[in-house]
Amino acid sequence: MKRNSLLIILLLLSCTASWAQTEIKGRVTDARTNEPLPFANIIFTGTSVGVTTNFEGYFQLVSSEAYDSVSVSYLGYKKQTLPIRPGRSQTIEVKMLEDSETLREVVIRPGKKKWENPAHPIIQKVLDNKNTNNKTNLTAYEYEAYNKIELSLQRLPEEASKRKLMQQVQAAFDSIHQYKTEDGEALLPLFLSESISRFYYRTKPQLRKEHILHTNLKGFGVEDGTFLSQLVGSSFQEYNFYENWLNILEKEFVSPVADGWKLYYEYDLQDSLMIDGELTYKIGVAPKREQDLAFYGTIWITKKDFALKQLDLQVLPKANLNFVHKITISQQLSQTTAGSWLPLKTRVMMDVRKPGQRGSGIVAKFYTSLKDPVVNMPKDPEFYANPLTVEIKAAQATEDFWSLNRHDSLSYEEQKVAQMIDSANKIPAVKRSVTLLKILATGYFKVNPALEIGPFPNFYIYNNIEGHRIGFGGRTTTAFSTDYRLSGFGAYGTGDNRFKYSVQAERILSRTNWTSVRIYHNSDLEQVGLETDKMDGTNYIFYASSRWGNLQLPYRYQRSGLQLQTDLSRGTTVSVSYNHRYFSPIYPFSYHPANDAQSLASDFSTSEVQLETRFAKGETYLINDFERIPSSMQNWPVVTLRYAYGIPDMLGSDFEYHRLSLHATQRVKMAFLGVSRYTIEGGKYFGTLPYPLLRVHLGNQSPFYTTAAYNLMDLAEFASDTYASFRYIHYFEGFLLNRVPLIRKLKWRAIAHSNVLWGHLNQENQQIIAPVEDQTGSEYRPPRSLGSTPYIEVGYGIENIFKFFRVDAIHRLTYLDTPNVRRFGVKVSMTFVL
Repeated sequence: MKRNSLLIILLLLSCTASWAQTEIKGRVTDARTNEPLPFANIIFTGTSVGVTTNFEGYFQLVSSEAYDSVSVSYLGYKKQTLPIRPGRSQTIEVKMLEDSETLREVVIRPGKKKWENPAHPIIQKVLDNKNTNNKTNLTAYEYEAYNKIELSLQRLPEEASKRKLMQQVQAAFDSIHQYKTEDGEALLPLFLSESISRFYYRTKPQLRKEHILHTNLKGFGVEDGTFLSQLVGSSFQEYNFYENWLNILEKEFVSPVADGWKLYYEYDLQDSLMIDGELTYKIGVAPKREQDLAFYGTIWITKKDFALKQLDLQVLPKANLNFVHKITISQQLSQTTAGSWLPLKTRVMMDVRKPGQRGSGIVAKFYTSLKDPVVNMPKDPEFYANPLTVEIKAAQATEDFWSLNRHDSLSYEEQKVAQMIDSANKIPAVKRSVTLLKILATGYFKVNPALEIGPFPNFYIYNNIEGHRIGFGGRTTTAFSTDYRLSGFGAYGTGDNRFKYSVQAERILSRTNWTSVRIYHNSDLEQVGLETDKMDGTNYIFYASSRWGNLQLPYRYQRSGLQLQTDLSRGTTVSVSYNHRYFSPIYPFSYHPANDAQSLASDFSTSEVQLETRFAKGETYLINDFERIPSSMQNWPVVTLRYAYGIPDMLGSDFEYHRLSLHATQRVKMAFLGVSRYTIEGGKYFGTLPYPLLRVHLGNQSPFYTTAAYNLMDLAEFASDTYASFRYIHYFEGFLLNRVPLIRKLKWRAIAHSNVLWGHLNQENQQIIAPVEDQTGSEYRPPRSLGSTPYIEVGYGIENIFKFFRVDAIHRLTYLDTPNVRRFGVKVSMTFVL
């Protein structure tokens, strides 16, 4: 009996041992950013038994075998092997460290001949089925979107971290939670937002609308969050890899399934596996040239429909980008009832920092998910008239509401971030620093909730006419009124002993169709051809330099006016305005009044009514108090038409005339060649007028390059009453210089441009100008007319020199017979581009 009992016990122990399971659960994250790493590989060491992490980085690995370690791998990170306890259930946290050496060695080697690569037929099938699987194949779709954004400061310079302000902020943070990376570096959270919105899209005509229902914003200096609420929805988190190009950080990245895929990528068929019950192909992708704006990583393609099921992609550190150390994009897609696929979840991380391994910078994290999709039920086009709206009480949702309605729960770190930011915002030194940053960004300082003073850049100017110009101004805020804004500015010149001023009142009549009216009166100093309303597209350095030093063709003016503006439809804006202007030159100028060739005059007045229509198909705006800011990239030309009529004898007006003008500009994607922008202008004046009322073409005698001027033309060299111009600039990005071995490391980028101008000044408008002597007794030469030959200048240059500088070489090809003409010039400018 005892022997039988012993055998039974041994049998039971043996069975128990065979039934024991090794179960490993946990999460894989980036050791520095704490960002989850989806689709990472976890296997029992030395076997092929394993799983991949889900979209949130979680995994569960189970085996009846008694393994003692697991190996974790993820592209671009150091492989880790972690000990485990055999036959036990346990939870582990895996923090992965970047491996720059691995990134440099990412190479996919296809067969000797292109048709030997088994991935190529699969990619071609994806292209063949792109129209069916792409969400734009749906007549319409809508869904509830949840968006989360987090911005954190990383790797502060040692001298900055020792400052009292940063020590106070760090102490406040540490009292709540020590938010640090695996290697002990502190991450300082700056901003955290959540939003829930309803997103709508219609294919024909292509229209979209997002109504933001709820927001939860925490950030340094964030007050009411009205403007920021428009930025935290899904409208700005669009990543459709079925499109050939994705616009990220104002750059065009080529998709792994673009039409010209063989030109940009290498592919490697790595495996086939089941995901959510569907058999998929796992294919590795890598750019053919590491400096190109392309992705490397893994895509999963369904065998049944050849649709994108998952993507896990990164941008190589060597890509031709400034300050961007890393970009990762992970996406899961789900098939709709109509067959096309929608992105179910998207996670993006951008690591922007100064060059160097220890460079400081910002980590930006974006997360978007959707639920309750409805497809092929388009709404009337009028429904999409306002593409971005925010619920009035969007920011009033309680924490209980968010706990029940957010699509995914906040991590422990994210829960603490909000408390940390609230605590830091109460520090007096932080409040002062935030105020200073707002002054630098807007030029205004808020003295109380209802009043701001500024703009500060205009508080002091020095030039040869005014001497030291000292100014002061201010404007009301939405705390004074959400419908009205009053503004004013005054300045006094010690050189001319004159007071200049401007006053303005404006009212928003409707924010739905954005209708506004404003009335104004100015008395100030300007320069012929350099008026502020003609300086669109001018870089700030050029415009600021034109206001200092020796002014060219200066004159005093008084201008009073009234303007009404409204949106007729989405993308179509109409304005009607009236203005009366008095012109008094401070340089040698005189003209013959009408029907009196013997008399001379120098001052004149005009009264003018103008009608303007602007067409910008698909354009959307952000509303910031009393301003609208275009927020979408334009695939269509932006066209502006103007007609003006000069009313004779009204309030002493000296001239009657008609003026027509057209302006059109467009940004054009040129695939791997880069990006171009063209601008077309044309105009016609009807009537006999002195040249200050005509088109005085903007020259540039400064050392700074600007796209708004003819850079080798002298100021006021030419004037026209009939003109047409074509400007073209092409940004090659890295297309040319990425192929030069020694230069590509510098990440320089080539540019080419040309300006062509046709113009004519009729005989009557030339004869109205009387000869005048300048201060030296020589005859002053007014602007001349262009002949039958157009003015042409062409140029080429390099941007991104030391990340900020641009140098252009320019050749003037026509009108070379003028004394002291500049046939060739080199100009510089500063640009900030990623």
